[in-house]
Amino acid sequence: MGTKSKKRAGLAPLRLKKLRQDYERHQYFTMVEAADFMGISVWVLRDMARSGRIPRIKIGARVLFDRSDLDRFMISQKQMQNLGPYRQPQEKRAP
Repeated sequence: MGTKSKKRAGLAPLRLKKLRQDYERHQYFTMVEAADFMGISVWVLRDMARSGRIPRIKIGARVLFDRSDLDRFMISQKQMQNLGPYRQPQEKRAP
């Protein structure tokens, strides 16, 4: 029984490496691929897509994510974090 768990643990990094190599070639990701690409759970991604925070493409029951949209979202989050917690960028007001 201990041997099986060692084999499974040894396969996981190889599968992850293969998935990440595949990400470089694909423009569109499934829900699972997009969540792994972003480092978040599928449930968090699903909620963010449903609320409109992350753009999605629906084809029937299938949901896809454009890699460029995910990259833009990640960059915007990075910029928002630099502003500090709970702060939104201020709009410039005309005098």
